[in-house]
Amino acid sequence: MKKRNIFVVILVVVMSLVGSRAFAGSATIRWQANTEPDFQEYRVYTGTASRTYGTPTPVGKATSYTAGNLEEGLTYYFAVTAVDTSENESGFSQEVYKTIPDTHAPTVAITSPTTGATYATVQGTLNLNGTASDNVGVVEVGWTNSRGGSGTASGTTIWSISGISLTQGENIIVVTARDHDGNKGTYTLTVIYTPPDTTAPAPPGGVTVE
Repeated sequence: MKKRNIFVVILVVVMSLVGSRAFAGSATIRWQANTEPDFQEYRVYTGTASRTYGTPTPVGKATSYTAGNLEEGLTYYFAVTAVDTSENESGFSQEVYKTIPDTHAPTVAITSPTTGATYATVQGTLNLNGTASDNVGVVEVGWTNSRGGSGTASGTTIWSISGISLTQGENIIVVTARDHDGNKGTYTLTVIYTPPDTTAPAPPGGVTVE
């Protein structure tokens, strides 16, 4: 195979988001033109590990190529080769790479003691259980109470929180799931705490006997 020296490759990445898809990244690779008289085409190699590529994409004599539908949270590696009219292919160009940012927030839900937005209780502490999910991965679930207090749940995709202290009246509990890139998803539960009446009534007055 005849080897050719090849041009410098410049990588430009253009990010876009389509709905809630996790394959929303795109990368535009540009390079200098080959001026040899028997030049035929370029081939673009792509992989998710350095120097480990799949089947190349022939792009003719264009000096740029846009790779679309790239998964968020992954690093993509690119290299380009030149091919002449005798099907001799050059070695790889310099390798360039780009990590596609994750822009999707996790989702989080409470599964008990309710799945609704409000909950009434006569207990002074609250235990919660729930789930969270993300296209890349949930790293932490935490909570805050509008009446004071905060903490971290046990678990991530399946999580639990024990012993949230409640104050009489309305307590707004916000559960927040965070992913690797700092994106956050929240769930808000309004808890109405009414302490039980433990005060005995006054004894009857005006008691007489005849």
